[in-house]
Amino acid sequence: MSRQNAQKRIGKKKCPNCGATIPSYPRYTPWCDHCNWNIQPDNVETQSRWQRTLSQQLAKRLFDQMRAEVPPKRLTGTHIAALLLATLIYLFHVALLWAGGWLIWSLSFGRIFAGALLIYFSIRALIIRYDELPPDMLLIDDKQFPALINFVREVASRLDVPMPQIVLSEQFTATFARVGPKRQSLLCIGIPFLALLNGGELTSLIGHELSHAHDGARTRSLYVQNARTALESWHALLSFRGLAQHSNMAASIVGVCLFALCFPLRVILIGSLRLFELLVVRDSQRAEYIADLQSLAVAGNRDAPQLLQKSCYRYLGALHEAYANAPLHQKYSAIQQRFADIPQREKERVWRIAKLQQPKLSSSHPTVSERIALLKNRRDIPPAYVIDAQQFATIQAELQRCPQILHGHEIVYLHEANETFVMEGVELSAVSAD
Repeated sequence: MSRQNAQKRIGKKKCPNCGATIPSYPRYTPWCDHCNWNIQPDNVETQSRWQRTLSQQLAKRLFDQMRAEVPPKRLTGTHIAALLLATLIYLFHVALLWAGGWLIWSLSFGRIFAGALLIYFSIRALIIRYDELPPDMLLIDDKQFPALINFVREVASRLDVPMPQIVLSEQFTATFARVGPKRQSLLCIGIPFLALLNGGELTSLIGHELSHAHDGARTRSLYVQNARTALESWHALLSFRGLAQHSNMAASIVGVCLFALCFPLRVILIGSLRLFELLVVRDSQRAEYIADLQSLAVAGNRDAPQLLQKSCYRYLGALHEAYANAPLHQKYSAIQQRFADIPQREKERVWRIAKLQQPKLSSSHPTVSERIALLKNRRDIPPAYVIDAQQFATIQAELQRCPQILHGHEIVYLHEANETFVMEGVELSAVSAD
């Protein structure tokens, strides 16, 4: 539906809350400008009162710290607590390994068996698990997207950060990650999100994500993350959920008994995990603020607030519908066209919901309102690098082809997965025949 047709079909209705006359668009949720009827933040009811109070206090404290000045790259209280907790976890595992060795040294069959189990589960919990590239994402190179890669390389150079590998996906987001044993930097960009951005917003987005390379978030280090993963492994092991829900009555009884015996240890594990989550969240929120501020060195703060506002438009269902239903060669332009056709009132509704969002203890990001307020608190900073119109048009042309390339990549991945499954089936059949 074109913008002109949407304007023609606009209607009027009474607000059931305050009685004011409000516009009503077909296929879009009506809402009231006067009393905010039908403006419902999605996380108001998910927090208890004490959680809401604590999260608001912590968010305000962090915001005030960041508004005063950018903290130097040093150990903060959050970093020290996370490192100490991780160290205690590693020392605990050393003690478990020593105890397992002592039991085996006793040369009693029962103790040898118990010691072997203790060593096995301790080593299993400590095994380093690296993040890997998801199969639905596409790792690109200079031959496929030369303009995009040159643009990212230029922004990385101006921020003095290493050039990352670039991954494209069909998600409405952009992220920075480190994967593999070498902790390779990975810039993950969602095609639907890029379709909504202008040149200045694109520069601000890439600048923000690349700034995470120097955001000082020590809780994302392999040392801390692996300790947290070890805790999660023990928590899953001691839950005995599989045994407790077993169809066999004897196995279920054994599972319930083991659960009761290990209950005190599980309480300690759950408390440690909750503490870890709080420390990681606090450090991640601080890192987001720092990345916002560091990106100003290349992108300025003219387009950053608008970029953050557009990040909230991932909740516009019409955009997801347009992208899903369009042919492969038209997906990128389809989402741009649909975004232009969506009534401004619907965009305002989504933005008002975002502004009413409350801080959450479990959220790795500050609220969008807090991030925009911090950027606006800074003096006007002009962009140090401005992408020219021709370069931006070339990048757009490259991104137009991306859905087709991604689709071909997924077909190849599924084909390889099916071949592996068939081969495993043949081998299993042969073994069964023997």
